[in-house]
Amino acid sequence: MKKTILFALVILMVSASFAFAEPQNTQIPNTTGQAINTNNPNSITTITQTMTNERAQIRTKEELQNSINKKKQEMKNQTETMSSGKKIAYNNQNQVRLAVHTMLMMENMTGGIGKEVSAIAIKYNNSIQSTLNAEEKIQTRGSITRFFFGGDETSANTLNKTTVQNREQINTMNQLILNCTNCTEEVKTLMQEQIRTMEKEQNRLENLAKNELNRKGIFGWLYK
Repeated sequence: MKKTILFALVILMVSASFAFAEPQNTQIPNTTGQAINTNNPNSITTITQTMTNERAQIRTKEELQNSINKKKQEMKNQTETMSSGKKIAYNNQNQVRLAVHTMLMMENMTGGIGKEVSAIAIKYNNSIQSTLNAEEKIQTRGSITRFFFGGDETSANTLNKTTVQNREQINTMNQLILNCTNCTEEVKTLMQEQIRTMEKEQNRLENLAKNELNRKGIFGWLYK
């Protein structure tokens, strides 16, 4: 009888924690700082065209810096009205978002490898939404749920899977940069700085996933 009452109490508390969970939406960030509505194909097409047009216009260091500054302001504005859990996740990943933006905007400054690097950077950029969603779920996981059932194993596994894919893309971009004969040393240095930011982000996400998986909770054994 006591076990039944305890189990019922746990279910009620967990249900309450889900009821107060922060709502998710279907808008995702991109390198322009705008939000893409994934249910609207026209929105995706329009923003993709905007990104392509912006990349085509950037050919000097000054133009690139202006684009970076604009992106920083857009990211700041984007997080101002976010809920706390979402804001933490976005702020944590803003540096890598800025690095990917920089790589994309340098397409016409990187000699013959520009389009190849941009294509890989776009794939990396698409993965950012996956890691943002996973990190947000970890940040907003209810304390009651975490106490009884531990960390969010699904989100942690998503982070681990995505970082493996990202590291492959990072290594490919790094090789392209190292072998670029038409790139100036200044451009190479700037691109390698973005690569280091991306590598640092993978380390952070891997540690986040590891810590989350280590949080078992008092009933964690039920799911093993």
